[in-house]
Amino acid sequence: MYILLFVYVLPSLSFSINDFQTICQAGIRQDNTNYIHCARKQLKEIPNFTRITNTFYDELVLNDNQITDISSNAFQGLRVKRLNLSGNKIRSISPSAFLELSNYLEELTIEFDPDTIHQIPDAIQV
Repeated sequence: MYILLFVYVLPSLSFSINDFQTICQAGIRQDNTNYIHCARKQLKEIPNFTRITNTFYDELVLNDNQITDISSNAFQGLRVKRLNLSGNKIRSISPSAFLELSNYLEELTIEFDPDTIHQIPDAIQV
């Protein structure tokens, strides 16, 4: 009885609640670009990308969710060229939020209301 219960519970522990593999779609387009698509998934936070440390992605799409805060480790382990965060209600961005992406990120699409955002890194101020 205890062994069966352990075996049954173990697979459910393999992913975090917000692991990108359970929420998003990833793949390769016809032009050989790698992508992760997490748009319109009602996400309240950035998914966990720590499982993909050896893969480079051309695009990560997180638009039209309910993301409000971008923490310092939000993109840990991620290597991506283009990042789309438009259509979220971002209020706070940690000063080191994009540090993990500094060697890879070429394009950032982000929207925020200057009247409601509490914290924004100097590197992306307009």
